[in-house]
Amino acid sequence: MFETIRTVAFKCVLLLLFFQVHLIASETSVFTSENKYFEIIGSDLKSVSFINDLSLFVADTIQSELSDAFDDPPRKVLIRLRKFKDIIDYKCTISDQGYITLNFNWVDSLKLEHAIEGLTFAFLQSYCFSNFGNRFLDQSIYKAWSVRTLSAIVEIRLRPRLANYFYAIPANALSEDFFTLSFLPRESFNHSELSKSEALMFWKVLKQIDLSSYQRRSLLIHALKGNDSLPNLNTIIRQHYKDPSLNFHELFGQVVRTFSQNPIQRYETLKKSKDWLNSMTELHIAGTEETVTLHQLWETRSDASIQALIEARLQLLSLVINRVNPVYYNALQSLALVYQTLLVSENEWDTYLYLSDFLKEFDQAQAIHQRVDAYFKEY
Repeated sequence: MFETIRTVAFKCVLLLLFFQVHLIASETSVFTSENKYFEIIGSDLKSVSFINDLSLFVADTIQSELSDAFDDPPRKVLIRLRKFKDIIDYKCTISDQGYITLNFNWVDSLKLEHAIEGLTFAFLQSYCFSNFGNRFLDQSIYKAWSVRTLSAIVEIRLRPRLANYFYAIPANALSEDFFTLSFLPRESFNHSELSKSEALMFWKVLKQIDLSSYQRRSLLIHALKGNDSLPNLNTIIRQHYKDPSLNFHELFGQVVRTFSQNPIQRYETLKKSKDWLNSMTELHIAGTEETVTLHQLWETRSDASIQALIEARLQLLSLVINRVNPVYYNALQSLALVYQTLLVSENEWDTYLYLSDFLKEFDQAQAIHQRVDAYFKEY
C-alpha cells in the first residue's frame, strides 16, 4: 500500500527536525524559560525552549521511577546554554547554600545522551540536597549505577529503537564493581563509563523479580548517598525467595537468560501516552506564566518567540514518536502536522483542518483507551 502524501511529508519533517536539536546560538540576544524545576538561559530561543521541554520530561521520568513526587523544590536549577572552552559537555556546580548551576557547552558536538545525563545529574543533585542536606555538597558520593540507570531510562523512552541494543548483554555481564563504582560527570576526563546496558538490565531485573517500588527506591537512595547497595540487595532477595544462600549476581544471570525468550516492551502505557500528549498541546511562553493553546496559535504564529516554541515542540515530538503507545500514535502524528502547518502554511483553514484531525484522532484514541481499561477491570 502506498503511503499518503501526508505521512511522507510528516516523516520527512521529523527526519529534518531530529538533526536540528543543537543549534548555532546568536550572541546578540538572551532568552529565558522556566518550569517547576529548572530555569534556562541562552542566546537561542529554540534551544532554550527545547531544553525547557526536555528538562521537564527528565524530571517527570525520574520521579516516576522513584515513585516519589518532588512537586515543591526549594530552589530551581539554573541551566546556561553557551560555549565553554573548559567544559567537555556539561558541568554541574552547587554552592554552599545549595544553589545549583548546570552549564552546557552548547555546541553541535553535544550529544542528546550527554544532555540527558547532565539534566539527570542536576535534578538528582537538587532532589538529594533538598531531601538529605549538606552531605550532597560533595558531588563525588554518587554511585555510578544510580545516575546511569535513571539517565538511560530517560534516553530509552525518547529513543526506543535503542532498546534491543541496550538490553543485549550476556547473562554474566554485571561487573564486580557495578555497585561500588563512583559517578564522574562529563566535566571530568576520567568520566565513568559504566555501561547503560548494565544499568538498564539491572533495573529491569529488579522489576522482573517483583521488588516493590519502595524497595527499588530505597536501593537507589542508598546508592545516591554513596553506599554499596549490594549487601542490602542480597538481604532483600534472600528474604524474598526464602533462600539464605542466594546472591544477586547469581540471580541476575538466571533472570537475564529468561529475557531472550520474551519480547521487550517498547511502548509507554496508555495513560502515560495520553497524559504526555495532553501536555504537548500547550506552549509555555518563555519568561512568563502564560500558555498558548492550539486554538490561539494562528493569531500569534507570526511572533518569532512562538515560532521558536513550535519548532522546539516539534523536535520533542520527533524524539518520542516511536515511544508513544500505538493507540495514540495517529493523534501524535496529527498534532505534529498541526504545528508544522502553523510554521509553513499561509492559509488559516489548513491549520484548522489538521487541528480537527488531531481532535478526532485524540477522541478516538481515548475511546479505545477507555474500552481497554473497562475490559481489564471486568476481567
